[in-house]
Amino acid sequence: AEATTLGRLVGDGSLVLGDGYRTRADQLGREGLPILRVGEVLDGRLEPSFVDRVRDEFRPRIGPKTSRVGDVVVTTKGTVGRVAMIRSVDPEFVYSPQVCFLRSVDGRIEPAWLYYWLQSPDFKQQALGVQSQTDMAAYINLQDLRSMHIALPTIEEQRRIAATLGALDDKIDSNR
Repeated sequence: AEATTLGRLVGDGSLVLGDGYRTRADQLGREGLPILRVGEVLDGRLEPSFVDRVRDEFRPRIGPKTSRVGDVVVTTKGTVGRVAMIRSVDPEFVYSPQVCFLRSVDGRIEPAWLYYWLQSPDFKQQALGVQSQTDMAAYINLQDLRSMHIALPTIEEQRRIAATLGALDDKIDSNR
């Protein structure tokens, strides 16, 4: 496995790492892109309310902060570290500022493997170390995320790991 950081993966062009769009009140409307709020990201799934929406006329300002299939999202404020992956059945969202997204862009990182890594003790321990640097609510910023160390296996190994863990998750879901 290659020892690197999320920031190096961003610098190499393998990963996009961003936070959500800071919507102003005058951009909200009844129609438009729903905003995915931090409370709607649960462990392994999304439960969107679709209450808040950014009007379509502001879409050009949002840039890459809209969801794409395969994006992995992680909550970065309040309950830090809840993780979900955007699936093909999910609608398009605008990410809120407390939801960071990680997007594989060059095929070097398997999104499903990244999803599982963000739930690993390795990530959780690093997150715990940086979120306690403030006396306010637990919080991780983009700089903290970029500094996180990651051991990146080959893409083939990432796919095998993700397939195995995915099969286990499917089995757990079917047993429920």
